[in-house]
Amino acid sequence: MPTKIEWCEESWNPVVGCRKVSAGCTNCYAERMAARQAAMGNADYKRVVTNGQWNGKAYYRDDVRMKPYEWRKPRLVFLGSMGDTFLEPGMGYHGKIFKSVAQNPQHRFVVLTKRPENMNLSLAWWLGEGEYYNNLWLGVSIEDKETLAERVRKLVEIPAAKRVISYEPALERISHPTWGRVLSGGQIHWVICGCESGPGPRPFDEDWARTTRDACQACDVPFFYKQGLPYKRAGQPTKMPTLDGRVWAQRPN
Repeated sequence: MPTKIEWCEESWNPVVGCRKVSAGCTNCYAERMAARQAAMGNADYKRVVTNGQWNGKAYYRDDVRMKPYEWRKPRLVFLGSMGDTFLEPGMGYHGKIFKSVAQNPQHRFVVLTKRPENMNLSLAWWLGEGEYYNNLWLGVSIEDKETLAERVRKLVEIPAAKRVISYEPALERISHPTWGRVLSGGQIHWVICGCESGPGPRPFDEDWARTTRDACQACDVPFFYKQGLPYKRAGQPTKMPTLDGRVWAQRPN
């Protein structure tokens, strides 16, 4: 479906549902949206939400799997904006999802996870060791230097056309040298950055985005700054803010 997520042109959710695993999950925007859908009677989301929160289950929506075949215009697609596609590893539906990706090479699909070990197992199981799709970009969501170190270490072990880091919600400053160690090897191809949105957002400093941008520039990695200060309304960050007088909306080729 069309999306308001700034860095992509479409979102596609053949799998919905999640479990919280780290501090970045505390104010999960997808959980709020899923709870709203469940309250409105949406049967798919009622399966993965209990008392307004993720219940730890994933639900595969076979009727949604065919959507990419209907899109005539090539587009950049966020695969899995309403949960973690790799919540469970090696599921039968992963093969069906990868088939849809492979049969629609005109689109580019970006999938983000907080479980890169599950991503690795699933891709190796269904595609074979060392295999990847040119139109499937693999990424991890991180929020601080600890999750950066842990998840990126696992991400770079996975064969991929391109690898992505989504530093959102950014919850602490990651130093330029730390970013440099991660980005200088040429194994990361895109960094997305943003503060937390929704009710009660945790503190964010624009300098965190500036440090990230500077490290990306030094390593020739595209940088996309999707949301930050100042807040226009309580809990709502500025979308596509300027940083040093410029909007940063870089994407890989």
